[in-house]
Order: sequence, then C-alpha cells, then structure tokens
Amino acid sequence: MTEGFVVDKADLSGLVLTVAAPQRLPRYRGKIAGLTNRTGVNVEMSGPIVGSVQATVRQDGTFEFATLTPGMYSLRLPQVPEFRPVNVVITWNDADVQLAVPAR
Repeated sequence: MTEGFVVDKADLSGLVLTVAAPQRLPRYRGKIAGLTNRTGVNVEMSGPIVGSVQATVRQDGTFEFATLTPGMYSLRLPQVPEFRPVNVVITWNDADVQLAVPAR
C-alpha cells in the first residue's frame, strides 16, 4: 500500500501487512462416465481468479488437477458438446467427483 490506509479517521500509514502463502493447495480429481472416445478429451476449469486450466482425461475416464486455487469455477469438456458446463466450488479440501456425459 503506497498511499496509506485509513480506518475511520485514523491514518495507518505505518501499517505492515504480512501475507502467508498456504502450504498446500487442494487437489481436484474425478471420473467421467459415458465417454465413448476418451482420446484427446480435456477437462477445462475456468474461473475469474485463475483464468483457465486443463487436465487430460485418461483412458479409464479419470482426470486430476494436482493444485487449484480455491474459488468458483466452471467445469466443461470442450470436445464433448453434449456435456453441459458444471459450476464447481473449490474449497481448501481435496475433492473427488463423479461426472457423466448424457446419453445421446
């Protein structure tokens, strides 16, 4: 803060803020049922803080984001138009989810 910090009528220009980074970010894993062809399919998570991140869907239908910043995301499968985006809230806890592609 280069121009001070005002609380009520007091000037707190000499205030020192210490920000500690978290020791570990949460992991988000899942499995997608109903995918007929998993080759080249990605899971995309997009949100206002991080932008967009992607993970590859493995041949068994699983995927993993090793670290995500907590917040609200939209999860989608760009290569699978019949899968509608899902809103996801990432907390400080790891998560395992089960998703399914609707039958055509």
